[in-house]
Amino acid sequence: MPSAPSKRSVAVPSAKTFVGPLVNAAGVLRQRLTSEDWQATNTLAIKTLELAGKSVERILQREAAQTGTLLCASCGSDPGMPRDAVDQMRKYARSANGRKLLAIAAQELRQKPADVAGWLADDVDSLARGEPLSARLQGLSQVSTLVTGDPMWPATTVAVATRSLLVLCHCEFNTAFRRAAKARSTKRSALGLAAHVAALNAQIGRLETGIRKAADAGKDDRVRGALQRASVTLARLLPKLAGRIAPASYLARVSRNGSVHAPENLALGRSTLEAANLLREGIAAYCACIELLTRPDRLSVLKQLAALPFEDGEVRSSALSECGEPVLTAWADELRSGSEVVVEGYVTGTSTWRGSDGKLHSMVQLLAANGDERITAVCLYLHLAHRGIASGAYCRLAGIFRRSSTYAKGRPAIEIGRWDDVRQKRTASWHNGFVALADHCYPVFPNGDMIAWALSPQRVSVDKKGPDFWGAGEAVWAPLAHGWSKDYAG
Repeated sequence: MPSAPSKRSVAVPSAKTFVGPLVNAAGVLRQRLTSEDWQATNTLAIKTLELAGKSVERILQREAAQTGTLLCASCGSDPGMPRDAVDQMRKYARSANGRKLLAIAAQELRQKPADVAGWLADDVDSLARGEPLSARLQGLSQVSTLVTGDPMWPATTVAVATRSLLVLCHCEFNTAFRRAAKARSTKRSALGLAAHVAALNAQIGRLETGIRKAADAGKDDRVRGALQRASVTLARLLPKLAGRIAPASYLARVSRNGSVHAPENLALGRSTLEAANLLREGIAAYCACIELLTRPDRLSVLKQLAALPFEDGEVRSSALSECGEPVLTAWADELRSGSEVVVEGYVTGTSTWRGSDGKLHSMVQLLAANGDERITAVCLYLHLAHRGIASGAYCRLAGIFRRSSTYAKGRPAIEIGRWDDVRQKRTASWHNGFVALADHCYPVFPNGDMIAWALSPQRVSVDKKGPDFWGAGEAVWAPLAHGWSKDYAG
């Protein structure tokens, strides 16, 4: 009979402890965004993010428990009590015969898949050579029981953590946007945005350097430590960036009414676009960190990324820079049909409809920063408003110009391209490979479409079909937010 758990033991809770509350919290966040009560939404987003953080900790404990199962098997202990297995190993280490048994156990563990046995074989082998019990084995002694987890637990944790951080960023942006109309320092804050973005760019680069170096060392515990540090830092810094974007966004909207000249108008628009692009890159990096922390079987992906170019503190390139320089004037008159083009400007409107083929069509209309050029672009399968692409936001997109586009009902338009459909590809780099791990949950470029846009204040319009979201739509329209509650209600 195994002994009773000590006070230091940690019982690993079941998935139901977290999955139901996480999904329900996601649904409540959606309702809060409808009310536009930013203070209440901010508080709820913080609490939901904290709940997701606790879920990550428990999943890591569950992983330790699963590793403990192997430990128990190698020592012949009760399979549900890794603490007893560690105590047994201490006893073995005190005698020559016992150390021989430990050496045999280490050899057996090395026959297991590396992503399952992990560090266990090395630490048991060290103990067999007379070295002290490792801190990692001591940590297993604090896991008293093993509990089977719900396979949806990690996926739910990743999705809710990511959306909670995104909601928090939109809360900070909308709160700061409302203050900007009254603040005397709005212009000074707007002009300082580029410097803030550059500094945060470098800081994200250093966090990724830490992850890469830990992965190169081949120590999973170091990798987890680097991922945890990166996720905590990003969760702290990204909402602050969203708040810093708001003054520039407000000033850019005012400038379109003629209060500043076109060159400054262009600079303001581009600064809000690049800052929002970095924000989304950062959220995707945060999502990738949580994904790897909750899915230890995917840590091997970092070894594949090691072959990609990486520079310490690398600065991410500007939005869609791989596609070339934007065309700012006379785009429709000078281009031949079928030409690849990059354009940018302020969004003046979006529309969405179902074509005769049943496909979802979306159109966005842009006004160039100089106020002279009007640009029309179309795409399929992407609801632009639900992604937060709203009037007043600065937007950059790439695609194929058609003199008569079937997607735009025969009018001249740019058909927004996808990364997989055109010659230009995202630059092969460690960073781009890392944030791509978040594509299933939070893709930087939705559907792979080559469009980037600045943040917009939230607006909610309600009609007979229900609420429609603007500005913060990207924080709302996710499968988790409106589909799983009935299945996982706790």
